[in-house]
Amino acid sequence: MEDPPAAAAHWQSLFGLTPTKNEEYTLTLGDRSLAFRKGGPYENRLSQLIFNTSSPALKGKTVNLGKGQYTST
Repeated sequence: MEDPPAAAAHWQSLFGLTPTKNEEYTLTLGDRSLAFRKGGPYENRLSQLIFNTSSPALKGKTVNLGKGQYTST
């Protein structure tokens, strides 16, 4: 992405995430983290999220929102 600090700040505000200590532009999401890194203008988007779940009702489900895809495994 072109502006990692702005993207990290946006996601932090939007989802109430906590910055990861000692890792610039990285946010904590449970036991995982989201890292925002500098890249080209066409890399400035998230296209897929995969969630691990123990819920039988969610396992194997995929939801498409706009151009994004959210899958539970």
